[in-house]
Amino acid sequence: MSTRLYTIQVKLSNKKIVTYRAVNDLIRFCNFLDANFDGVKKDKWLFCNVYDKKSKERLGNYLNGKNPTRPQGRTEL
Repeated sequence: MSTRLYTIQVKLSNKKIVTYRAVNDLIRFCNFLDANFDGVKKDKWLFCNVYDKKSKERLGNYLNGKNPTRPQGRTEL
């Protein structure tokens, strides 16, 4: 069984876009974003677009505060 890989583009509060090209766990990746792009030490992440790495098809997008690690509408952990 092969692991599904994703390419994820993340929009930051400084208007830059950061691309991660080999993500295999969306929950862990969102936890990484919350921990490392919280707006304190680094710029805050605003949203991310998720693409299938192989087909390049866009699978979805997540807003900061409304992502797989948090229930809809809940902004704090």
